Amino acid sequence: MNLLATLQVMAGFVLIIFVPGLLLTFIFFPKIKLTNQDRQDKTPATPLDWFERILLSLAFSLATVPLVLFLLNRLGMKITQLNAVIAVGAFILLELAFLAIKYYSKKSTK
Repeated sequence: MNLLATLQVMAGFVLIIFVPGLLLTFIFFPKIKLTNQDRQDKTPATPLDWFERILLSLAFSLATVPLVLFLLNRLGMKITQLNAVIAVGAFILLELAFLAIKYYSKKSTK
């Protein structure tokens, strides 16, 4: 296997197996640590550490990428390598847009 093919496999692994889930963990589990006064149930609030975030990102990616490709198939498009990269890339861009909106709306309310 030459260097270009190796880089393509590594980039595909990161794009498909890691990035979509990592962005979902930032959407569902923000890094903000709430104090006990902010919480109603008085349980201690701890943000995710990086080990938990990486494991959850792998799980979320393995759950959502097949759903995106299934939706692509249900829309009548053939699943090719290019279509899969475009669909997962669009999903990643949607997640980034959601995070940006969430971040800037939170920043503007302060």
